[in-house]
Amino acid sequence: MKKIEVHRHSIKLGPGDTNLSDEGIHLAQEIGKNNLRGKNFSHIFVSSLKRTHDTAIEFMRGAGDFPHVSFQLFQPGIEVGGTDDALKLWSGVCNQAEHVGQDMLQAALQKETKIAHEIATKSAVSFRTWIASLPDGANALVVGHSPFLELMVYGLFKKILPQLHYCEGFMLVEDHELLRFENLQNLLASKAA
Repeated sequence: MKKIEVHRHSIKLGPGDTNLSDEGIHLAQEIGKNNLRGKNFSHIFVSSLKRTHDTAIEFMRGAGDFPHVSFQLFQPGIEVGGTDDALKLWSGVCNQAEHVGQDMLQAALQKETKIAHEIATKSAVSFRTWIASLPDGANALVVGHSPFLELMVYGLFKKILPQLHYCEGFMLVEDHELLRFENLQNLLASKAA
């Protein structure tokens, strides 16, 4: 069995590849403390952007018990999320949707249907190849980006997720080569409870 816990990065200071804000640091530490402690991750994956690396560090600080493993790049995000079509989608319709408070996945599927479907399909193929490369018993944490993560789930399961809020996530479990999606408890709500 392989378990992949996937989270969106935390709140950043502003546009571009900036540092996490103080609020983002606090949120990631709280999620680490309340939701990630004791999970014994065998692998930690991030994107090439600073905010995912910084979020993973703050998750680690909050949990206080992460193993000493080197961060690795999440290959599906690099292979598919960095393509010209994906960058066009992120900087265009998704950026516009985020600025007006709309769901980026919904905007992508409605306004750039062909590109969104292609990215979803390619990310699903890339994810299946990537997870096959992990050893049995892997228990990985992935910190990535919205809407790439939601598009990946759409490609894998044809499931439309609401846009992930900062630090929210889901679980993907592979058991005997069968992949399943699991919702995680709403982390922001559980923090307030």
